[in-house]
Amino acid sequence: MRKSAIVFMVGILVLSFTIYATAQTGSKGQAPKDENALTWHKYDKALELAKEQNKHVMVFFTTTWCGYCKKMKKTTFTDPKVLALMTGKFILAVVDGDSKNKLNLTDKEGEPLVMTEKQLSRAFGVKGYPTTIFLKPDGTTIAPISGYWAADQFEIALRFVSTDSYEKMSFKDFASQKQG
Repeated sequence: MRKSAIVFMVGILVLSFTIYATAQTGSKGQAPKDENALTWHKYDKALELAKEQNKHVMVFFTTTWCGYCKKMKKTTFTDPKVLALMTGKFILAVVDGDSKNKLNLTDKEGEPLVMTEKQLSRAFGVKGYPTTIFLKPDGTTIAPISGYWAADQFEIALRFVSTDSYEKMSFKDFASQKQG
């Protein structure tokens, strides 16, 4: 695992307490936006589009029963700044960790590989929901983030990835620059 990915995850842990506290305070009086404004793709299609468009992939691992997944969709993903980044800078993929829907992928040797969304979740090591994993346009994993993230913190994570700052600095350093 790359050092920047490890530092990114440590920064996430540090910010988790702040995020949790922010999430508990509720919305800031903003009316929810249309959550259908986002275009979600199956994982396999998202990988194709990312290569074609040279965009990062944001993979949102969810389930039908996950309360915090629903909350994140209704609050975080409807925030105007988050929406702008997600629609402009990322190809969005959604994976249902309980689904047996098949995905058509290729393995490292370029051979066809079929797996379910549930198997993909396991392959990525997803242990809880929601989990968001960011990928480079070529499908290489940048880093995962786990749990519910409030819009202001999620916006920082999106900017960190979309500007390729993960190549230059830790997430903690990036976040402190944005908040300070």
